[in-house]
Parts: sequence; C-alpha cells; structure tokens
Amino acid sequence: MKKDLIKISIVFFAFIAGCYSPAFAQNNISYSVFLAGNTSPDEAAKPDDFIDELTNVPQPHAFVYLGNYSDYSLNGDEMEFSFYPQIKNKNTPLLFANGIKEWYSGKKQTKRVSKAIHNHFPDNEVYTNDWGCPGPTEVELTDQLTVILIDTYWWLTALDTRYGKCGIEEDEDVFIWLQDVLRRNKNKTVIVAGFHPIESVGPHGGNFSTAASILGFPYAIYKNTLGGRNDLVHPDYRNLRQQMQAVFNEFPNVIYASALENSLQYIKTDNIHQVISGSMVNQSYVNSNKADFASSSAGISRIDIQENGDVTLNFFTVENGTQTPVFSRLLYSLSPETEEDLTAKRQELFKDSTHTSYASLQYQATKSYEKWMGTNYRQVWETPVEARIFDISKEKGGLTVLKRGGGQQTKSLRLETNEGHQYVLRSLEKFAEGALPNEMKPTFAKDIVQDQISASNPYSAMPAAVLAEHAGVFHTNPEVVYVPQDPLLKQYKEDMQSGLFLFEERPANDRSDLKSFGYSEDIVGTDDVLEKIIESEDHQVDQQAVLRARLLDIFINDWDRHDDQWRWASFEEGGKTIYQPIPRDRDQTFFVNQGILPGFASLPFILPKLQNFQPRTKNVIGLGFNARYFDRTFLNQMEWEDWQKANTELMNRLTPEAINEAMATFPKEVQPMVADSTAKILLERKKYMEEMARELYLYLAKRINIPGTERKDLFEIKRKNDDETEISVYHIKKDDSKGKLIYQRTIKTDETHEVVCYGLDDEDRFEISGEVNKGPIIRIVGGQDKDVVVNDSKVSGIKTKTLVYDLLKSTEIEGNGRTNAKLTNNKIIHEYDRKYFKRDVGMPLASGGYNADDGVYIGYGRSWYKQRFRRDTKTSLLGEYSIANTSLNLNAQYESLSTNNGLDAIFGVDASTENYTTNFFGFGNNSSYTNSGYDDDYYKVKQRRMVAQFAVQKRFGESVWARYNEDDENKDHPVNEHKMGLTAQWQLNDTKEEDDKFITDFDENGLSPENLSQIHYAVLGGYYGYQNLNKDFRPTRGFVVDASANRYINLQGDEPDFTKISGSAATLLSFTKYPRTVFAFRVGGEKIFGDYFFHDAAILDGKTNLRGYRKTRFYGDASAYLNSELRFKVIDFKNYLLTGELGVLLFDDVGRVWFDGEESSKWHNGYGGGIWVSPFKMAIITATLNKSREETLVQFNFSFLF
Repeated sequence: MKKDLIKISIVFFAFIAGCYSPAFAQNNISYSVFLAGNTSPDEAAKPDDFIDELTNVPQPHAFVYLGNYSDYSLNGDEMEFSFYPQIKNKNTPLLFANGIKEWYSGKKQTKRVSKAIHNHFPDNEVYTNDWGCPGPTEVELTDQLTVILIDTYWWLTALDTRYGKCGIEEDEDVFIWLQDVLRRNKNKTVIVAGFHPIESVGPHGGNFSTAASILGFPYAIYKNTLGGRNDLVHPDYRNLRQQMQAVFNEFPNVIYASALENSLQYIKTDNIHQVISGSMVNQSYVNSNKADFASSSAGISRIDIQENGDVTLNFFTVENGTQTPVFSRLLYSLSPETEEDLTAKRQELFKDSTHTSYASLQYQATKSYEKWMGTNYRQVWETPVEARIFDISKEKGGLTVLKRGGGQQTKSLRLETNEGHQYVLRSLEKFAEGALPNEMKPTFAKDIVQDQISASNPYSAMPAAVLAEHAGVFHTNPEVVYVPQDPLLKQYKEDMQSGLFLFEERPANDRSDLKSFGYSEDIVGTDDVLEKIIESEDHQVDQQAVLRARLLDIFINDWDRHDDQWRWASFEEGGKTIYQPIPRDRDQTFFVNQGILPGFASLPFILPKLQNFQPRTKNVIGLGFNARYFDRTFLNQMEWEDWQKANTELMNRLTPEAINEAMATFPKEVQPMVADSTAKILLERKKYMEEMARELYLYLAKRINIPGTERKDLFEIKRKNDDETEISVYHIKKDDSKGKLIYQRTIKTDETHEVVCYGLDDEDRFEISGEVNKGPIIRIVGGQDKDVVVNDSKVSGIKTKTLVYDLLKSTEIEGNGRTNAKLTNNKIIHEYDRKYFKRDVGMPLASGGYNADDGVYIGYGRSWYKQRFRRDTKTSLLGEYSIANTSLNLNAQYESLSTNNGLDAIFGVDASTENYTTNFFGFGNNSSYTNSGYDDDYYKVKQRRMVAQFAVQKRFGESVWARYNEDDENKDHPVNEHKMGLTAQWQLNDTKEEDDKFITDFDENGLSPENLSQIHYAVLGGYYGYQNLNKDFRPTRGFVVDASANRYINLQGDEPDFTKISGSAATLLSFTKYPRTVFAFRVGGEKIFGDYFFHDAAILDGKTNLRGYRKTRFYGDASAYLNSELRFKVIDFKNYLLTGELGVLLFDDVGRVWFDGEESSKWHNGYGGGIWVSPFKMAIITATLNKSREETLVQFNFSFLF
C-alpha cells in the first residue's frame, strides 16, 4: 500500500510540474489554483512511475482538494499523507472539501479527518469546513480571489448531520449564507469547491459507453431513472442541484469545482462555469459530445488569474510519462471597480433628494376577482408616493450593515451607527413564499397568500406609532424611504432591490437616547424576560403596561403579536428590574378581511386570527390567536377592574384629534383612499372596545397559570367567599419569614374555572384557607425540592377543589382540608410549559373511498378538541354513506387522553342502518362462489349493527409526553408508545332475512335460523398495542404490534358464549435516512373458542387483510394472513396546483381460515399494485388493482392498508 501511495504522490506532482509548460505559459499570471479530487489511496490504482523530480510553478498558488482525499480506514490521527510529501513545509495554502470518504462513518469521521490534516500540515495554511457542517467556509486568497468550501455530502448523507450546532435551522439557510458570501465577493474571482457536480457527462449523470449500455443495461437504466444518493437523478441530489443552480446563476464570476466523477470535465450552463477534476487516480467513461470539454484520461485542472483580470481554465493530462496541456479557455475577465467609478455611480443615484415609487404592483384585480378575494388595499399598494431617498453613508452619521434580518415575508437589513445604536430597513413589498412550507411554495397557494398581503395597509406602521404615542405605549418611529441599489449595500444590494422601505429604530441594547423607548439603557427580548422573572423575584413585568399595549393592538386590529414581536425596556426601580413592552413590526395594523374566500378562511377552525377591521371585531379571541401564550403569561395578574380602567384611559387618550393626527402620517398620495375611512372605523371601535376587551378577558380568566420563581416562594390562597378567592405570592427570606410580594390577584368564581400554581425550584410553601360553598379548582404543582402544602380550606360539594401534584417523597401535606394528592415518582409531574395551552376548536371531518362491494362511499362529520389540565379531549361524529347499498354508518367517539402519565377514558358508539352490507359465501377455507351460477347479490347480507364501548387505557413511552404544538410546522415526530386497556361493550347484530339469498338457504349454508335473529352481547376484554416508528406521518421504519382478547356473553341467556383472541404485527424496513423504497410486512390472525354466530367468525376480508377478494370473503374458527408490500417513491412533484410525493406500490397477500371438520391445506393468494400520492405530504391517497384467482378488483382509499 505504501508503495502505491508514493506512486500516487509522484503522479500528482508530475501533473503539477507538467502544468507549467511553454504551450500554456502565460506571462502575467498573478495566482493559480490547482483542483484535484478523488486523490485518496486506492489499491486498484497502480500508475506507472512517470517522473522522478518535480518542478514547482513559479507563481503563487494554492491546492484545493475536492473530496475523497482520505482513506476509509482512517482511525484517529493515523491518516497516511505520503501522497502529499512535496506540499508539507511549503508556503502553500491547502483547502479541503469533503467527499464521500470523509463522511464514511458519519460526522465524527469528518472531525477526525479535519484534525489529522491540521496536525500533518502545521506550517501550511489549512482550511476545512467545520466538522459535520455544510459551510460555506470563505477563504480569501488574494484581494481578487476567494475560494468558498461547501460540504455537499451534508445534504445527501444518510448519516447524522448537525443543525443547531452549525447555527442553522433548515437546509435553505445554507444557501442564504452562500448567497451573502457570493454577493460580498461579486467583484472578485470566486471558486466554490464541493464534491458533487451540478451537471455531469459521466456515469453518475447516466452516461455509459455503448458496450456498457448494452451489456449492463439494467444498471444503466437504474442510473438514468432511479439512481443512488450520489446520482444526479436522485430526488435529494436533484434538489441540491436545483438550489445550487438558482444561487450560482446570479453570479457569472463564480466557478464551481467538484469531483465525484473520475474524469475531467468543463460544462458551461447559463451563467455557471463548472469544472470536474477527479481523474488523478482512477478514470471512468465520459460522453465528450455533451460537454464543452471532457476527458477520461488521468489529469488535473488549474485556474489562472491574470494581472489584467482575465481568468483562464486549463486541463492537463499525463500519459506514458508525458504531461500534455489538452484544454485552455478564457472564462471571463474582471476589471476591479475603481473608487472614481463608485463615486460616479453614487452621485447619479443621489442627485435628487426624493423619489416617487409605489409599494407594489402585484395586487391589481378585476371586480369579479375582488368579489371572491376582497377589494382590500389594492389601490393603496399601487399608488405612487414620494419618499426621501435613503443614503446609508449619511443617515444617522453613517450606518454599517450588520446582517440580513429575519421575518417570513419581508426583506430587511439590520444597520448600526458608530455609537452602536441599531436600525432596521424593512421592505414594503412582501414575499409570500417565505410564509409557506416548502411543499406549497411552487403552487397556487403562493399566489393566494401573495394576493392576500393586499389586505394589510403598507403604510399602517406610521399612524400606529402616533396612536401608540398618545396611548402611552412605547413604539418605534417608522419612516417610509426610497432605497436605491446603492453600491455601499455591497452583497445585499440586489436582495434589497430598489423600492420603498420602512426605516425605524431597532429596540435593542442601550437606547437611552430615545424617548419612545423610555430612554431605557438595556432593551432585551422576550426569552430573556421569561428567564429573568423565573430566576428571581427582583425581576418583574409591568403588567399594566402590557395590558395597555394589548388593548391598543385590539383597537388597531393588529393580529400578529407573537412573542418575537415584542422587545422589553428594562428599568431599575427600588432594587428591582421592571420590564415594559415595546411592540414592533406593525405590518398588520388595520388589517381587513374582505371577499368570500378570505371570510371563509377566518372561520375558527382555519385561521381565526384574520379578522376584518370594522367597528366591532367578530372574534376577538381569534384576533388574539398569535398572542395566546404571550397574554396568558404577561396578563395573568390583571383583574377586570384593571382592564376597565386601562381601556377607559386608552379611549380618553385616543381622541378624535389624536386619531386625525395619526391619519395625517399616511403619505399624502393615499390619504384620500384611507385616512377618513380608517378614522371613521376607529371612532366607531371606541364604542365597542370595552365589550371586545371583556370577551378576551373572560377567555383568559377561565384558566389562570401562576408560576413562582426558582427561589423559595410562599403561595397564600384565601377562599374569601363564594364569589372571590385571593391569591398572593411572596418570596421567602433566608430566615423563612415572608418577603417581597411577587404576585396578587382576586379570582372571581363566575369567571375562573381553575388556577394552577407552579412552585418551580427550591422549597416552596402553599397555604390554602377559607370555607365556602363554591370556588375555583386550585391545582398545586410542586417544585424540584421538598414542598409543604397546608390545606385548611373547605369547599362544599362532592368534588375536591384542591389538588396537589408532586413527587412522592418531596411533598408534605398538612391541614384539615380535603386534598386530592396526585403523587408520583415521575419528575414530569413538575413540568411548567407556558406554551402547553391549546385552544378549543371544532372542525369538519370528511372521508371516502371505493371498493367493489360498497361502491363509492362518502362521509362527513365534525370533531371538537378541548384541553383540560394535563388532559386533552376529542369528540368526533362521522357519518358514512354507501351510494350503491343506500346504507348509512354512524360513528361517535369521545376520548379523554392524559398528557401526564394518567389513565385515558374512551367512549364510542358505532351504528349502521339495516342496509349495511357484507357478504357471506359459507364457512371454511374451501368455500366457493365463482362457479355457482349465482350473481354477486345472491351472497350479500344486510345487517343492522350497533356497538357501544367504554375503555380505560394506560399509555406509556417517549411520545406520551410529546404534545402537538400549534406553532410546530414539523409534524414528523417519532413515535415510541405502549398502550394497554380494558374494554366493556354492548353489541347488537340484527341480520335481515331476504328470500332467494344464500344467507336464508339454511340447507346450503349450514346456518341455523338463530343466526339471523336479533342478538345482544356484552363483551369484556383487554388489549395491548405498541408502536415504534420513525415518524407519525408516512413512517418509513419501525414496527407496530396489536393484540386483544374478548369474552362475548350472550345476553339472551340460552345462546352460546365464546372467546375471541386476535393480534397482528407489522414492520417497516428501509435502509437510508431518506428512503425511496420501503418494505412493509404484516402478519396477523384470529382464533375463536366456543360456539358463535356467523357474523362473529374469524374473517378474511378484501378490504382489510386479503386484497383481491371480496369483502368478508372467508369465515372460520381461526384465520391467519400475511401482507407484503413494496412502497417506492418515484418522484417529488411540484407544480402550480399541487406539490407532494408520487409513488407506486406492489403487494402480495396470503391467508386462510380454519373451520372445524374441514380439511384444507390451501392458502389464498392476492396480489397487485397501484399508485400512492401524498399531496403536500399531509395525506395519503392510494389506488390499487387487486388480483386473485377469483376476482380482479379496483380499490381506492385514503391510507395505506397498514
């Protein structure tokens, strides 16, 4: 092996020496960059000994290794570098991009490789990406040359990748950063170095020689259609290529260098110069007709930067010891912009002081369109207004760009003065794509969301600031300015474009210079405040100020007030730090909801926050949806008297004069369109403000959370009378005496259902007193240390109104009051989650499908979700109607699910009308009907069925604690959960007697007439289930187990009782992180002990376990089945109407029943295939063609079989 490494070393430097040849000599080369990938030692590569001595090129140069430069077997620092001997101890920058081999065993391998490289070349400038991170890593080699390293395998690896540790939240962040780096270097030569090419004319691009295509055509077809993760056709790789193309096309100065293929290639597509240089050790086929240049010879590439700005690409090959220059091309020429050019450009941009422009021209619409989508502020958006031209070099004494801002829909920049004061530029133009999940971005949904941005007034932030000033609420001071494409904006110039922007202060850090921020010396974010008020009683929020700000939000109909829309001005007062809110980003002020479809969208179960700006808001609770956690945290001390007083003061401050002053801040060009109408609505809203405030107050007051601090706290809870309960929280001093008052509120019984007091850390004390007839539920949740609960209160009635939740050994409960102690050893009992709250909501349900027996069936219903303390409830009602059978099935269910390791309760009723249809072809595994001479209707059975069930179950496992968060866009949560339960049922079966049917031919079917009588059962049983899946929607790995046992007791006395046991086990297999192929298997069966009626038999069914056969095809004493499926994702599709996944599935089912007295060894087989679609990756739709020896059937469902 070591000899081979030396030979490879010689080959490599032979290339370097050969690259300096008279044929390719250029007189004024200022810098050269050598590119080589796939240079790792390989036992299969045994090149001849071409040259003994190497000559270095005279000009400064760097070496860029494009991946696969290490050994798979790297362990610790034992990497062999003997094929780089001439580089060591030289003043040559070495840059390394990772390939497949550097990721061989995951992110730890990248760390080992990076560490080994740095250790081996201590005297060189060595650059690598941060281990396990995608980059970009920016390396400035000269004033006119930058190399950017990216780790393309990070996107494609099935091994572990890092997000938070790399400072990113999603893949797209990397391309945003890459775009910023490229813009910063747009006047330089930029080489982006990765491993995976965008285009290729080699095998990974589906190119093979004629002989290889014929002899190995299955492999060639695979590479051209499906491909592995490192083939260009693979969905993940294709997505990576598309995103790189979108970024690189903007920059004609970029050269993208890669390896992967064992060849030399140059491909020019649009603005992208692409170089593949990976043939130094091994070589592979290329289709030279498809590229500007392609060679399968051993070689290397070099990029030369000339002193005059010319950039040249050169390829060299080595054959029989001779170095040959085989290709050279001038890629482009860069002439650096001079200071005089820059000055001239800026003088032209700022020759005027103002500029006239519009906010947007995207919202023009016809009258009929406006009927459906709303008139909105379309005219305001398209009206040109005059604005001051923004000059970053002069504004506030000169500003520096810090970074791009965040936000879903707005382009923004964060700026800073020399004194450290920060400002923000935010575009008036909005971009809907940023507010949509990836699955919906290319579809009509983008156009709809974009159009509905016209429902917001682009200039509303300015009157909102004036109203805030009169209301006594802190605020920014926005101004509309025109921002040209100023060269001083550097890499952000194109992103910001030319247009109208809001320029305002950013509430952060020390703003003691600004009155509208209260001259605060320390402005912090919401997360900082939450942390501080929990840590110590010396940090408190001014809830009066919060209330005043939130009432102003209601008044101006601003629905977007989530946690991050607030900053906090802090003030030192009497040894305490007091926080007062600063609302920001007033983009949704005066939001209107007009048109038929937006009105539908504002329904409670869809987007209730989108309320129309009118005299009286219909759904104030919906308007406050985005602030639901904020309000419950920072308004939990405010009583109705506080709300009334604050509202009265606010309305007194917001006089008609104040409103008119605010309206005057609209640009003069749009004032005729909005000023008077907006003022009129505001004056009308004043009449309804107390009513709207009351609506929100009562909603918040129903359930109140009171967290203490992480120090010792005393909770005093006094049930004063039937109408009032007073709660006070104090700090406990070191001598255990009562300290500072932290919290105090009088709870009204007719307003509040329950109060939850959280002790959090340290030793807390809870004292409950008072005797009353009625009062709210008081829940005490202890902390980490030993707590004391003294309950001397009494509330009349059966129900206990004081409950304690804590650890078994850390709580002391005293007093004569009635206390329900819920103690456990599970530390989750202490959990305080301010975002635990979920709104109560009802929504419609729909179902449907098709099979040969039921025909088309459709369903509609409703569901209602409600939350209680550590318990979620779901009530559903669904009716399904079979058109062919004219039958109706009704299902009603109520679930009460514990979210804190308690018991679940489930009630359900399932009932069908008398036309509910099944089949009966007789008992046994050998029952036959295809040659009977009768049609299908002869075997149909009509039944009236009803089941009422009650179950108590226990769930445990990791996902028991995972709660669905309404803010969470990622629904791919893993599932690892056990459940077991006991059930009690009442069942009714009433089979309809029909003449001339098989079911009434008792001589032929072997039934007794009692089978068709009305039969009532009591059923007692139990069940167990376990599921371990990698995600809850369309899982690709894991297994599911279900088992049950039930005893059927005939309530008519003299009829038989029996026992039925059933079970199934399913597994899903895949072998990569993002698999296209999933193997699914399920085995299951039933067994009956005792005599039973036909409708209770063990059944094989074409709908549920044996495809290719009719519904309820085989009846017996026992059954068994095996389902096998291959689910293959063909494509991720994106078009204007829909995005999602499209796949095919193949299946093979086998099964049989056993019946007493029958001898049979037959196993029935059903097989077939079909397609599946996952629209928006939110649902599954399947259509299959099912085949057996008896039938060929079509089936359509809204799920996989299992």
